[in-house]
Amino acid sequence: MDDNKNSPPNRSYHRPIWDDDGTFHYKVFSQPKDKNHISVCLKPPTKVIPVIFIPGVMGSNLKSGDKKVWQFSLSSLKKWPLAGPQKRKQLLDPTTTVVDDSGEILNDGADGKKFPSRHARGWGSAFYMNYGEALDRLQYLLSDDEILMDNYFRETQLQTARQRFIGVRIGNEPQEQVLSEEEVAHGHKFLFPLHVFGYNWLQSNADSAALLGEYIRKVLSAYHGRLAVNKVVLITHSMGGLVARPITRKIWADKTQSWVSYTASCRISAHRQLIAA
Repeated sequence: MDDNKNSPPNRSYHRPIWDDDGTFHYKVFSQPKDKNHISVCLKPPTKVIPVIFIPGVMGSNLKSGDKKVWQFSLSSLKKWPLAGPQKRKQLLDPTTTVVDDSGEILNDGADGKKFPSRHARGWGSAFYMNYGEALDRLQYLLSDDEILMDNYFRETQLQTARQRFIGVRIGNEPQEQVLSEEEVAHGHKFLFPLHVFGYNWLQSNADSAALLGEYIRKVLSAYHGRLAVNKVVLITHSMGGLVARPITRKIWADKTQSWVSYTASCRISAHRQLIAA
């Protein structure tokens, strides 16, 4: 039971406890009948809209066999300052390299059982120096509905990140695209697990696009029975946008809810567009 000092003495609030299969339950204890006790079970969002991030060039970890070729680690980076042209050509061979998902992940267990682990969602394939903290922050913002539940257990009521953007115009965006209260409330009805599609940026974008199509299918199947719609949201950075282009225009257009492409100069705007999607 979660105690709330501001609630009446005959009322208690209970958080959901997530299970391995994405369902949840509550721990509620019986009370004497003469107390007229009310147990309030707080219901979280249950329907899922997966979000897939596609890194830019050199933004995915690569390996050759059991050797790390490109990763934010000492064993990987120490070889590059002394590597000449021939050595670099040998290391960066598109025919011998594959995606390496063993990279560092920030706060891997932060999402609990609500989603598959961050490693299972591909976070380890992203080059940590470029994306490690950004991915963690983005997932936090996409899960800001938890603040609404936390408000039942504290005196000061906090706004979610999305609520703070209500009515705020960012940059040169048209006024009609500013987030409304209704849009934010609607967005809080869904879960947005963040996945990462790491790809071999040495190979052709056409090959990577084909693999992205397979990855979208895999992600959708992972949430079978939990999907709000049979679609995903794509976020791309730099060359990741070229990888996603064939998917959004032709092959998997019916599986793409929205597509946000961003560069370093428009990250905040891109995140706002995603929240409104």
